[in-house]
Amino acid sequence: MNSRIGFALLGTLAFGLLAGCVDAETPMQERTRHAQKAQAVVVTPEFKLVGAEEVPEHLFLTQLGLLVSEIRLTPMASTSSGVAYSTAEPIELSFDVAEGQFVQTGKAVTLPDAGRYVVSIRLEPMVQGDQELGSLSVEGFVASETSDVSKNSDGTPLPLPFDEKPEGDGLTDAAEAPLAWTPFTYNSRRTVFYTLNQVDLEEGDQYLEFSFDLRDWANGVATHISKAVKTSPATGEDGGVDVTRQIESLGQGVDAIVQTGAVTRDPTRF
Repeated sequence: MNSRIGFALLGTLAFGLLAGCVDAETPMQERTRHAQKAQAVVVTPEFKLVGAEEVPEHLFLTQLGLLVSEIRLTPMASTSSGVAYSTAEPIELSFDVAEGQFVQTGKAVTLPDAGRYVVSIRLEPMVQGDQELGSLSVEGFVASETSDVSKNSDGTPLPLPFDEKPEGDGLTDAAEAPLAWTPFTYNSRRTVFYTLNQVDLEEGDQYLEFSFDLRDWANGVATHISKAVKTSPATGEDGGVDVTRQIESLGQGVDAIVQTGAVTRDPTRF
């Protein structure tokens, strides 16, 4: 099962290590092993952005990244006090929002027991080579009206960042009230651990769907991005105005988006 990774057992547990030669499996041992495999709880995490079609019109998002350093599952009933299960590898998610990409899938993981679990998630920045990946990173454009049409020699509207939205809703830019689209970037270096809700996991394969509401997050942050762009002296050469400091100071960044999260179990696609 190359597509599956194990869970790291959290808590204070002692493990006995067996050394020496390993005998070939007997028929009974082989049947037992296959029975145990059939009873495994195999979970594939899937991450979705919802509500993208209801983002404020003056905010056009192009890229959104989430760095999930941990998914933690804590059994509601356990024979071992303080035991929880955690993914062992970070999950780097990159959504091409401008192209309508709102779903990303991680590697499958295996739990030893079925049951009801409390699901928590940790978003955390990470250094990869000479690049710092934020726990939440966003790129896009924010619009502001301008009354000076004369700046365009032919009197046509100022250019848009894209011809249309991913779902086909045109970005209008009427000549009577042309819009200036300014690029912006946001890259959070904050670590956030957040408990979502409870799910019932059963034996066999299933999806664990994490959803984050892009509409609610954008409605809370759009005005602050506009203000940050207006007060910025100039745009950067590569990514435009960096609004990270302003958004972080208001608590409207990675903290706000993770609080829109919810998780559900979906066994229907296997």
